[in-house]
Amino acid sequence: MPEYTASSRKHYRETNNGNQAGDPDKAITVIMQAVDADETALHLPLGPIAHAIAERKLAAFRSDIDAWRDVSIATDFDQP
Repeated sequence: MPEYTASSRKHYRETNNGNQAGDPDKAITVIMQAVDADETALHLPLGPIAHAIAERKLAAFRSDIDAWRDVSIATDFDQP
């Protein structure tokens, strides 16, 4: 559909290629550290933007869990 040919994400990919803020050599170093670590990271946001996104997601998740804690944990069968 022609309405979807020019998306902002597509435009970003096409115009940002090679202009990313991250240093690939630094990223490789961190990834290799994680791979070689005794306790490797399951999640590893690289760069300040990815880290900020992850922090916002975690804060929203924590807020939801806290707000619904009492209701959501009250789902077991009643004890006789």
